[in-house]
Parts: sequence; structure tokens; C-alpha cells
Amino acid sequence: MVRMAIVYPGEGKRFDVKYYIERHMAGARQMLAPYGLTRVEVDRPLAAGPIACIGYFYFESLDGLQRGMDAHAPELIADVPNYTDITPQLYTGEVTEVAAV
Repeated sequence: MVRMAIVYPGEGKRFDVKYYIERHMAGARQMLAPYGLTRVEVDRPLAAGPIACIGYFYFESLDGLQRGMDAHAPELIADVPNYTDITPQLYTGEVTEVAAV
């Protein structure tokens, strides 16, 4: 499994969480599901800090993630100004499960 994290650094910057969850992430989920997207998560900070929000996309494979982003990244990127003025940072990694506690 592969996870792409989209980190929005920027304490005190504009970030519309409601739009992000209800419109952006919902639309991204529909667009990317045919490419092996299995799960979407949003982390919202509980206290003020250097991160406004983090979105996570889980894919069955790196190939699926790449094909999905090749097909839909331009329209997803074009939507960013609708909810924030923060430039997102991307991180992609392989998810390795560790035994549950």
C-alpha cells in the first residue's frame, strides 16, 4: 500500500477546512477511486501550530497513484485557491504495518 500525504504548512494562513473536506477531498476521492484509491483521511490540528491541515490518500500501488495523478493533478491543483493560500507539500511513501499494540 502507498500513501500520499499533502501537508499544508502555515499557521495563521487561510484554510477553509469545510470546503477542503466536503468539496476538494470528496471530488478527489471520486476522481482517483478508479486508480486504486482505497482510503482518504484528513488531519486537522487540535491546537494552533505550524500545520494547517494534512490530507492522506491511500492507494493499492504506486502505479495507481501515478496514473491517477497524471490524469487529475491539474484539476486538483487548480482547486487549491478555493480553500487556501498555502502551497501544499507532497510526500509519498510505502505503508508498512506494524503489529497492533
